[in-house]
Amino acid sequence: MKHVYYALLAVLLNFGPALAGQPDRNFGEITFKVTYADGKAAELKNVPASNEGIRSVARVIRLETQIDASVIGAYCLKFTDRPEPLEQELSWDGKAWVIPVEEKGESDRQRIRGAIEMELALANAAALTLQRKAVEEAAPGGQAGAQGPRPADQKKLIDEAFDRLSRRAEAIKAAMKDDAMLDAAGEVAQAKPSGAEAMGIVKPIERFGMAIHKSQVWLVPTPGHAAAIQGRKWTYQVEIAHPEAGAAGAFYHVAYADTDGDGAPDRLIARSPLAQAEIAGGWTCWSFSSDEHVVFVGSAWAEETTSVYFDEVDGGKLPDIWKGLAGEAYVSEFFGCPPFDKWRGRPLVANIRVLVK
Repeated sequence: MKHVYYALLAVLLNFGPALAGQPDRNFGEITFKVTYADGKAAELKNVPASNEGIRSVARVIRLETQIDASVIGAYCLKFTDRPEPLEQELSWDGKAWVIPVEEKGESDRQRIRGAIEMELALANAAALTLQRKAVEEAAPGGQAGAQGPRPADQKKLIDEAFDRLSRRAEAIKAAMKDDAMLDAAGEVAQAKPSGAEAMGIVKPIERFGMAIHKSQVWLVPTPGHAAAIQGRKWTYQVEIAHPEAGAAGAFYHVAYADTDGDGAPDRLIARSPLAQAEIAGGWTCWSFSSDEHVVFVGSAWAEETTSVYFDEVDGGKLPDIWKGLAGEAYVSEFFGCPPFDKWRGRPLVANIRVLVK
């Protein structure tokens, strides 16, 4: 699926306004083409929960022709042609329809390093694309030339975009040497979500898809900074749902700290082993301990075709479906890069629940 990966070059960070039209927070739509035993076929929004009466299931990915990434400060190029749908044949593993995965014999550390190296290549390629675009617009006969002198603020936007992208690339490079990223902490277990005592989503949402970001985290209010200052550690139990079973819905639970006091996550505390649900919609649970004063938790994923739960809600309705956790999410477009950027749209929620002990 590397051609999908390089399609992500359509996202150039912080360069100009978002595209006109209705905002779309998905990079791609995922549906499921089901062929039944009697030969009839249907395309469904959710993967079937059983294999009874089903001959085959294919996961269908449709990349969007345009994406509004203003919510993360990005500028998106419009695809000139809508890419053809991509299909992945699924297999029944006894519990769920999953993507068949060929074991490569990689260790968790090797898999993480490989994913981060790919992200660095993407960041560098995006920088080159941005540079070429700047040159083309400034050249005689180019877009800028055809419309007259480029506005003074256009150069400022390009410079800011390149600077921001360079800083993200440096953060990705640092992740390649960060033991907190390279070495998983703790274990992941299949779980049922905690009840009313947990922070996070009250009633799980149904919307999922391929996001334009690769990590999403929320601030967790701790019982008190005084105890943390005195050296006490808190244990955080993080529970997150997966829209699809197996590799298609796999991600890492992650925890970040704010170490410079600007209110945004900037340093990885710990990450889980790769978390995969046994059934579509299933939850996984991961715990870690920390004495950091300001902690953010959520998920991160390396594969561009991973499906995740996420949705925007009206601020007035937020208290009805979300409690305890901060209503502001922080995201990152690159796997391995801390989620420095605050989500700029309406409050972003996901199927996550957190307990602090």
